[in-house]
Amino acid sequence: MEARVIEQGLKNQLPAIESFLKTILLKKLNVEVSATSFADPEMVVEALKTGTAVVACKEQVFGTMIYIAFDDNWIPQLSNAMLGVEEREVNEITRDLIKEFTSQLFGTVQVSLQSDDVPVEPGTVDLLKSAQIAASVTGTDYFIAQIDVTGKFTIDGDEQPQLAMILAFEVPDDEMIQAVMGVEEEQAPPPPPPKASPKASAQKAAPAKEMVSDDDIAAAFETAAPPKQVTPTRQAQPQAEPKQAPSQKDRERERAKGMAPVTGKSVEFEDFNPFADVKSEHEVRNLDILKDVELDISVELGRKELPLGEVLHLVRGSVIELDKLAGEPVEIYANGHRIAEGEVVVIDEHFGVRITNLVSTKERIESLR
Repeated sequence: MEARVIEQGLKNQLPAIESFLKTILLKKLNVEVSATSFADPEMVVEALKTGTAVVACKEQVFGTMIYIAFDDNWIPQLSNAMLGVEEREVNEITRDLIKEFTSQLFGTVQVSLQSDDVPVEPGTVDLLKSAQIAASVTGTDYFIAQIDVTGKFTIDGDEQPQLAMILAFEVPDDEMIQAVMGVEEEQAPPPPPPKASPKASAQKAAPAKEMVSDDDIAAAFETAAPPKQVTPTRQAQPQAEPKQAPSQKDRERERAKGMAPVTGKSVEFEDFNPFADVKSEHEVRNLDILKDVELDISVELGRKELPLGEVLHLVRGSVIELDKLAGEPVEIYANGHRIAEGEVVVIDEHFGVRITNLVSTKERIESLR
């Protein structure tokens, strides 16, 4: 496979990659391929070791390996955009982050390639250490490319002009490509039949003319039969169209004419107050049936929203500051619906809540809507 064909196929996927990166990084950026070439395993290992994080993935259809090396500016950008914190090195947090980002990137390229009728299926993404790179690169022919992402990226208060990644993958042989893609050599069309000259065609198409004498013409007039007289005939009068049977709607209209008129009366209903606390004896007896229903009562001390990055940094002994001040009443919920407010008390070494305010019936109904 020629290098220009692979390079053009890679450039065709740049719009999909650019759209994906804009969704993740939430920035205006531009993606372009700055350098491409065929490479041997030694060149691939040397290029991948220049990256801060190196990932590997085996493509399942062609059976080839794919590698991506991210430079040191990728980790701060990805951790800040996806976790809310800025990390600068590969650790327990960023390791899973890079693998998840690469899996989504491969999935985007997979959809784009399948729309071009190229069947690909990326496998599991693994993060390689520096010592594992040489042992992983075991192929013979590779294609390597540098992809630059240009934009305004802020890292530690400084603007970086671009992010760079090194992409390397094994080039499948022609037999594998033909087996997967079903590519066959095009057969030359059969040669067109030779065209005949205009003069020969005219001679073949024109029939031979016979000479007709004057005696033949006179004999033809003498033997011709006299013309027949045509007697005029009376034009037939158009017949009257048969009458159509009355439709169902017409029959109902005729039947309604003989019926008595219908008169209506307005009906007045009693005003309904949804907040009225009036119960009949029958309703009170029905409420007795529900007295054994159990409800989950929960007390909420306060709430706090944290980004995923801070949640991952929580360890034993960490303190979370809530949005409620000391001394403020706590909310009491029944099956997730707020019914009252109260204050925390201690009863025989157990926590309790003294109810200080009940939620009104109107507020409870509004919370159910």
